[in-house]
Amino acid sequence: MSARTSNLILGNSVLSLPVLATVAAAIIGFTYVRWLIGQRSRRLDAELLTYTDVITYFVEQRPDDEVIRCGALLRAHDSNAWTMSFVFLDEANSICAGVDGTRYGQTLRIKNLDAELMDLFAGKDLVVFQ
Repeated sequence: MSARTSNLILGNSVLSLPVLATVAAAIIGFTYVRWLIGQRSRRLDAELLTYTDVITYFVEQRPDDEVIRCGALLRAHDSNAWTMSFVFLDEANSICAGVDGTRYGQTLRIKNLDAELMDLFAGKDLVVFQ
């Protein structure tokens, strides 16, 4: 008898549900730490985040670290804005960090997401970029 696994297809990538759960847990942990740090300031970083902004960030801000395999974007919404966490993941789907231990990525508070970005999320809160 063989084990049956479920997969999630994101763009040209296939992620098994255990891998997706690992990625989500790592990102949620990172987001919580950033949330704690950012509690003194709940200001907005921008009114609008576009799909082009996201792709530009992952291309232009990708750290020069050979362990990075992909980028991931996690969103969370409160009554006023979106919290968008950008992270870079390694082969094990763990969040990558520099030699000083600082995790690569950023977290932004955004008032609105453009239609293309909303469509990309398709009702989910995590998107992985290869």
